[in-house]
Amino acid sequence: MASVISQNYDLLCNMVIRPPRLMYELHDLGPKQFSLQGKRFLRTDFQLVNARGLTVHCSHFEPFDDQYNEGWKLLPCVIYCHGNGGGRLDALEAVRTLLPNNITVLALDFAGSGLSEGEYVSLGYFEKDDVAVAVNYLRETGRVSTIGLWGRSMGAVTALLYARDDPTIAGMVLDSPFSSLSKVAEELVTSVQQKIPKFVVSLGLKVIRGSIKKKARFDIKALDVVSQVHQCFIPALFVHARDDNFVRPHHSECLHEKYGGDKNRILIDGDHNSVRPEFFTDSVIIFFNNTLGGPTKGEGLSRRPSLAAASATNNVGPASFSASAGQDQVDDTEEEIMRRAKCVAFGNTDRIQQGQLESVFGGSFTASPNNKSSYAPTPRSGPDAPMSLMDMLHESPSQSMENLFPPMFGLDGGEEDDDLQLALYLSSLDAANKEAGEAKGEKEKEKKDTKPQKRVEKKDKSSSKTSLKSSKDDVNK
Repeated sequence: MASVISQNYDLLCNMVIRPPRLMYELHDLGPKQFSLQGKRFLRTDFQLVNARGLTVHCSHFEPFDDQYNEGWKLLPCVIYCHGNGGGRLDALEAVRTLLPNNITVLALDFAGSGLSEGEYVSLGYFEKDDVAVAVNYLRETGRVSTIGLWGRSMGAVTALLYARDDPTIAGMVLDSPFSSLSKVAEELVTSVQQKIPKFVVSLGLKVIRGSIKKKARFDIKALDVVSQVHQCFIPALFVHARDDNFVRPHHSECLHEKYGGDKNRILIDGDHNSVRPEFFTDSVIIFFNNTLGGPTKGEGLSRRPSLAAASATNNVGPASFSASAGQDQVDDTEEEIMRRAKCVAFGNTDRIQQGQLESVFGGSFTASPNNKSSYAPTPRSGPDAPMSLMDMLHESPSQSMENLFPPMFGLDGGEEDDDLQLALYLSSLDAANKEAGEAKGEKEKEKKDTKPQKRVEKKDKSSSKTSLKSSKDDVNK
């Protein structure tokens, strides 16, 4: 039995950090120029370098330039995050689904997978850093409007871990994520050998944990995803197959329950590796169309930057928008701004990179000793220069909500004050949260005050019963 247990744990350890590597050639991705539903598209292959200095191989699928006769347009982009043992080949279904709907796709081989460098995988722990360099690359090119994530299994967990710290992501499709890596490992061991005592399983998992720490430099306890998702507010679509025996459906159910943002969950037929049904892809299209928005017109942007330069760049700069087109881009990415505003209103500015704050609100943010952020308005080149969202609020703090008109409040008016209204909405969220917190504190105080009174009442009742009993005894005597 000892040999069987040892084999099972060795197998489980390899399943986590060194599954069979997907080996393929670039031509397996298909021709670089291709057509879908009568439209012509182009695949551009390039390389990025992640935070650990490892080369990550990527491909960006997007339309030909000559399809934009009225000027270059910014298109939304979805980064496809593959599962354990997968690679860019897994993204081809996403390419066929999203490209005809004016959504570009960036596919990558995570470090340790496919053609990318790296010896081990980490089921999301380090993979989130690969997503970070991909997002920064897309922002730097200036060719995308909003960014979404589509992940499967390990890729879904990677998306969750990354999005927790980047509220600029517009939406996520999460197919078969696990809630806790330790729980998955325990379930896999017991499913292979039903009669193993629990204390033996616990001991074996400790051995695996130590081995993974030594080899792959991460702790599987850090992949307790369910304890972190309450901090994520990005719209998310959870998906799971009913007969998934590898990552069981209760994992996504638990994540969906604890998730902090707008969410939905659908169950589909099949198992962990089944081909997803058509209604699932239809749901994905509807979801991303609602969260990412459509193409937007850009100004002053290069039609196709040098990808050779991007390949040679080790450190890609922080997310940012072009200052010259700031007002138009703020208007075009209203959904994204609202998500960031919500994150700021909930007091999460310490988790937002300075560049991300400045790219939305304009001006500059600096961290204060209490880990909050202070705002300094951007110097304007003239009285007619466009103002950022926070600059408007800074100059007109006394504007009344009733005098403004954003669609979300159902008021009448034009569009020129949308940015100011968004800022006011941010402030109203902050005030509402503060009021809710005060109300909760008052209720808890009332509960504490009423508890002693109840004890006193019970004591009075018991004493009255005692006196009544003693009086009856005196009568009997």
